[in-house]
Amino acid sequence: MSETIAGASVGADGREVTVRWTGGGESVFPALWLRDHCETPECLHPETLQRLVDVFDFEEPVRAIAAEAADGGRTLSVRWRAEEHQSRLSAAFLHSMAEGREPAPARTLWDQPLAPEADLPSVPYQAVMAGDAGLRDWLEG
Repeated sequence: MSETIAGASVGADGREVTVRWTGGGESVFPALWLRDHCETPECLHPETLQRLVDVFDFEEPVRAIAAEAADGGRTLSVRWRAEEHQSRLSAAFLHSMAEGREPAPARTLWDQPLAPEADLPSVPYQAVMAGDAGLRDWLEG
């Protein structure tokens, strides 16, 4: 059986919503993510499941002003600061997102070499600039 929502609260700046689960524990969701994943028919096409609202087109930053459990804990209801819309997201969906998160892959910083320098082709600059032969040597290197 899916987890249900025991309660919810909005962070002081409205950027996060904390969901407390009936089985214990809690999950914190960014407000922008919640608004983007709203499941109401005004925001999510009921047949194609495509988003109908682009949160990046909003004039005001997305900030939650209230959040609560609805439908006996099966739904999270969120009201927003700069709009009349009230988002609704299923507890089953939110719980699957909270439980299914995998750690982000290790970052590869661009300031680190991706391959040993010996593996990179090297042709003198003047040879490349002198004509197609130097460019071909470099590209085929």
